Amino acid sequence: MQQHKFSDPFTEVKAERTYINTGDGQQDIPRTAVMVKDDSGVFRLAGSVSTDYQLIDNRLARDIASDIFTRSEGKGLKWQPLMKAHSGKDEDGRERGKEMVSFNGRRYLHHFVSDPIPELDINGEETGHDIRLGALLRNAYDGSAKFGMEMFMFNYMCENQYYSRNQFGYFAIRHTADARNRFDLEDACQQLSNSVTRAIEIAPRLKAMQRIPITVDSIIEARQKTKFPGRNWGDVLRELDKQQKTRFGLYQAMTHVASKSLHGLNAIDKGTSVTDFMLSLSEN
Repeated sequence: MQQHKFSDPFTEVKAERTYINTGDGQQDIPRTAVMVKDDSGVFRLAGSVSTDYQLIDNRLARDIASDIFTRSEGKGLKWQPLMKAHSGKDEDGRERGKEMVSFNGRRYLHHFVSDPIPELDINGEETGHDIRLGALLRNAYDGSAKFGMEMFMFNYMCENQYYSRNQFGYFAIRHTADARNRFDLEDACQQLSNSVTRAIEIAPRLKAMQRIPITVDSIIEARQKTKFPGRNWGDVLRELDKQQKTRFGLYQAMTHVASKSLHGLNAIDKGTSVTDFMLSLSEN
């Protein structure tokens, strides 16, 4: 099957009324077809969604995020797009040194990161961790996800992303009637502030992990109680050789592989299970 390319996440998109013939003699079912222009200039079907679906294009999603970040600066929190750390190309042939944006013609993911937050300093016996707050802007044209933002902690030095909706929060809204006007910007700014507070509360627990040695049993338990794919455990163990042999080192190894080897929503889902598991141990 031919794979169509969508290099520009802000390419032209439109919603059109269409009808589905059920083939059983019943009346055709009205639907909304979302069409996205690919790199060749041809509109391709991104998804067939319900008639009450309201299109929020990625450009508008980005502008709303920019408005939220601008408002949060008034509360002392500054944001910037998250950039790939190195020049050249990564293992997937994608250019580094550019914003971390993913778009496949249907789902749009755009990463942002805060300026340094002193209260997130976790450097202890091991130094070199620059922990910040991250925000993942999400949108979908195929009805598979709401428009919104997912918060996470981000290790700026190694680019490990510590995801957990349960710990750091998120806000989202469905693509339904009047969605644009129902999005509460002030509430979104408050959610950002709440995420900062939660991250500051969690930072000492990450620092404490650096004092807890790992054992074979703790590695086995992490494999059994997270969603991390078994096929990636060899990568985790190889990465663990480079880390301190502590609970935080294991957390670093697992989130490193999730951030570098897994992609899109799969990386977020697996990374979330790792964060929730590791932080549950720190509560004991």
